[in-house]
Amino acid sequence: MSRRLLDRPEIVSHDIVTRAMHEAKSDDFGGMSWSEPLEVLTRSLDREASLTMSGRRAARDRLVARLLDRRPIRDVTSDGTGAVPTVVVTGPDPDSVRSGEQALGGSGIDGITLLESTFTSMSFEVDAHIPSYAEWLTEADLHAPYADVARRCTHRVLGAMDFAERTAEIDRALPGALLVEIDRPLEDAVEAITHHSVLGRRHDSRTVDPAKVERYWRWRLGLRQERRAGARPADLTVGYDELVAAPAAFAAAVASAVGGSSPPR
Repeated sequence: MSRRLLDRPEIVSHDIVTRAMHEAKSDDFGGMSWSEPLEVLTRSLDREASLTMSGRRAARDRLVARLLDRRPIRDVTSDGTGAVPTVVVTGPDPDSVRSGEQALGGSGIDGITLLESTFTSMSFEVDAHIPSYAEWLTEADLHAPYADVARRCTHRVLGAMDFAERTAEIDRALPGALLVEIDRPLEDAVEAITHHSVLGRRHDSRTVDPAKVERYWRWRLGLRQERRAGARPADLTVGYDELVAAPAAFAAAVASAVGGSSPPR
């Protein structure tokens, strides 16, 4: 066997789990609901993403890190001392979600990391060409992963692109949470998310065709719109340009909607 093949980083679920167990010195990663999503994701990354050697290594390390994020933590819903999310922010692209979260006093990093630790996040689609995983994700029942995220979240605000088409799961996992949607025209959203995808994939993939990436996101966000039409309306909808122009007004509107005198943090 060639040295090049021997050096080829594996992207398989059992290797991810073994590495995480070795580092954590434990096999307790909060149940096993993450097992199937991780299996589907690793298979898609391995077979479809056309990753370079460094890209494969980065993908493997990212997944190990996300599994390690699942190590036991205080259950924020059981002892009354944690900050169970009261606001869920969603939008069609990373800029929309990030802007909404930042206006409410958060970076969004916690929410993104938490969702990735369930291995059920559209953020993986942004960074790699993984159509099999994307197809699986659109059809999966994500109540259990969302309940897991709700339990582990330590912030009042939780945001992700995924949530707009998952209102049923959100309502079950976070009953009473305010759903805030950042509205952005499809063309603007496609341009923004394509930009993010192309930049991310160029670091790790052997071939990146911006035209194909754009076509993918035009289809995916179109599907998102269709699925969104069948979901319940948001409690508060704000245009992206309006949010960017007046983030303080946006925060005040959210605070008013949740019945508080100041933005949730």
